[in-house]
Amino acid sequence: MTNPSGKKVLYLKFHCYVQYLKQELILLWYERTPEVDKFIGNPLVQFEILDLSKLTGIEEADVTAHKMREENPKVKYAGEPKAQFVYYTSVDQGEHTLEKLPSDFAELDEVLVLADYAKEGKSSNYYDYMCRAIFAFDFKAANVLVIPQDWFNNGRYDFGYQWITRVCREPKTKKIFGEGIRLGFFRLDETGRNIEKWIISDTFYHPK
Repeated sequence: MTNPSGKKVLYLKFHCYVQYLKQELILLWYERTPEVDKFIGNPLVQFEILDLSKLTGIEEADVTAHKMREENPKVKYAGEPKAQFVYYTSVDQGEHTLEKLPSDFAELDEVLVLADYAKEGKSSNYYDYMCRAIFAFDFKAANVLVIPQDWFNNGRYDFGYQWITRVCREPKTKKIFGEGIRLGFFRLDETGRNIEKWIISDTFYHPK
């Protein structure tokens, strides 16, 4: 992303999500793995509210972009976030209270986040199993509802080549719609845990 003067101010890698808020503010989020527990720990979800007008140009932008391809950081910008919030996803299904939530988040509408979950601290293995869930963050109420995607977690899918990419809630029915790589476009039922209808079904692979 560049500013009006043409300077590069924000780099994002794959699996980062951005939502416009108001004026120059954006919300971005992404999964990352705790540094102290890289191999067995669940990811956490990192939220950041950025004021784009306050970001300055990234020094040696091309060099920085190259390093990001080789290293772990998913986000790079020059400046300070307006607010940050981290949520560890080693939790069980159901509703949970958001502790120590910064006041800047209290004005946000619901945000649906795809992330690994599991109370046992296991994370997805893209060859053998998945433990994906929708985290419905209600920042105004300071809680989050964890909705396991049972249909996908327990389905006969090729986890290395198929995955859910994004979801949204339809305002009138409150049902969740989603799509995925080599999956298609779907609508979930009232529980949010099962497919109610395939609107577009990809022929890459058909579940049992």
